[in-house]
Amino acid sequence: MSTPDTTEDTVRELLLVMPRLVGRVKRLPLPERLRSLDLAPRHLSMLSLLLLDGPLTVSQLAKMLNVAPTTVSLIVSDLSRKGVLVRQRAISDHTRWVVTVWRSVLWEHNPLIGFSLMSELGFRGQYSAQAP
Repeated sequence: MSTPDTTEDTVRELLLVMPRLVGRVKRLPLPERLRSLDLAPRHLSMLSLLLLDGPLTVSQLAKMLNVAPTTVSLIVSDLSRKGVLVRQRAISDHTRWVVTVWRSVLWEHNPLIGFSLMSELGFRGQYSAQAP
């Protein structure tokens, strides 16, 4: 890869690399612990956002995923039944509800997510939800 001279060159090079990168990631098998949860791609997208960005409202998730809030609510309900997510009152504003990942899911289903994302990626989320 050549050294980009401008931001435009950098963007152009990234656009050329992204399809290959996404293709490789899609072919990676899910860890056995996550496979047992029977997660679909739509679940993984939402779970990734919540793991990286911390608790979010349904509206925020809908905007980030570019889907309707009703679609997000259905996915959240599905993941809540599986014991992966929980809805709870926002810490900063008790009139708002946020969606968060069960803390135990971070560790039980993939210790790499629990440790790596929290420590190495500068994890910003505040996970106050306890496992049932």
